[in-house]
Amino acid sequence: MSIEVRDARVEEAPVIRALLEEHALAAFGEPELSEEEVRSWFSIPKLWIQVAERDGALVGYLDVRDEEGGRFDADARTLHPEVAPALLIAAEEHVRGRVASPVLRGYVQGDEPVLRDVFEAHGWRPIRHSFQMRIELTDDLPE
Repeated sequence: MSIEVRDARVEEAPVIRALLEEHALAAFGEPELSEEEVRSWFSIPKLWIQVAERDGALVGYLDVRDEEGGRFDADARTLHPEVAPALLIAAEEHVRGRVASPVLRGYVQGDEPVLRDVFEAHGWRPIRHSFQMRIELTDDLPE
């Protein structure tokens, strides 16, 4: 079983959305995307989109955004521990040589079950933690 990281195709948006939904449910218990949103990513300048494929099935997602000034943001998603290293290596290879001293930042969401350990095993280190709150605004706001 080999894992291939390759360019994603816009026509794969439904499968990519399903993969990301599965990951979102595992990481923080709720869905997050529509197929239209995934399709829109293919038109974002400086966004490199990859998928990991194993035995004909998509098992991972990666995008790397060039944020200027030598900083790159990587968003990797998979629920398969054996796929995550391939995604991180692809991100690292993508930014290597683009600028003199690139800074590659990755993100781990919620109770993400795979990537936190893989990031650390590959020498990445946490730089900050953030918090998010979701509230339902059903009444008028106080004046």
